[in-house]
Amino acid sequence: MPRDAQSHLLSMLESTSYLVEEAAKVDFNSYLANQTLRFAFRYNFTMIGESMAQLREHHPDIYAQFESANKIVDFRNFLVHHYWHIDDKEVWSIVITNVPPLRERLLLVLGEKTSSNN
Repeated sequence: MPRDAQSHLLSMLESTSYLVEEAAKVDFNSYLANQTLRFAFRYNFTMIGESMAQLREHHPDIYAQFESANKIVDFRNFLVHHYWHIDDKEVWSIVITNVPPLRERLLLVLGEKTSSNN
């Protein structure tokens, strides 16, 4: 049985929050030097992309609220299936540039979802 949309949204919020918070603690060179952190970032992107893919399949109305949804799923697929080509500079750039607006969008969608359930 598929998970409800809110569970996927909360999972993505947790992962985006982790990425934003951890990126704020280090610079790019520190990120590069820390294999555990690099792997944790990749894992969280995988979680975000998988949750988005599940929204696409089971909750298309929610999925449609994210303009970058296809790119998010594609990035997850790249990380999982072409991991040997991962460019850490690109991963870092996505964390800095794309994750904060995604996190804000998640908060907005979750707020709308919560208020519509009341």
